[in-house]
Amino acid sequence: ASFCDAASGSGPRDTAMGGLGTMSMYLWLGEDIALYRKNMRALQRLAPLPFYQTVSERRQIAERLQPGHRRGFLTAIRVPSMLRCFQLVANAEALRACGEAAVAATRYRLDHGDMPATVDQLIPHYLTKAPLDPYTGQPLHWHKDAKGLVTIYSVGQDGKDNGGLVTSAKGRTPDVGITLAVPPVAATQHR
Repeated sequence: ASFCDAASGSGPRDTAMGGLGTMSMYLWLGEDIALYRKNMRALQRLAPLPFYQTVSERRQIAERLQPGHRRGFLTAIRVPSMLRCFQLVANAEALRACGEAAVAATRYRLDHGDMPATVDQLIPHYLTKAPLDPYTGQPLHWHKDAKGLVTIYSVGQDGKDNGGLVTSAKGRTPDVGITLAVPPVAATQHR
């Protein structure tokens, strides 16, 4: 209730705790709410845009939340969580796009007996267009090895093409985005 009162600019200015303490609490909370609203308006404006188009503005918002900058308790807790939502949505979009391409590649293999060498072979019969990487706005990366294994992947938040690696040589997982590998033949074959 105090939060709502402070947000609306109404509410008691003098309570059993003493007028000065309550007043300073409302001033502090009011400033925090103003910062929170400013950041939320910016995030609402960015939300409908593709992930790759919002990188610099999201980075600026995150920098303003670092220690040493003017920020309040509410803002410092909630806004980073909202920024994380952009990453989660981009991951989900990348996974959907990779899955769509993998299903189309499998359908192509069932019809032609071999995996397609490029995503272009899937258009227009299996896909209407090449699925896009939400991190770059460009088509997903596609690689077919000598054994026929197709790897479809997104570059991830760092924007670096690591060839679709899932883990680093040291076993730590880098920011790899989303990677799907589609085998050249069905995992189980009927004899």
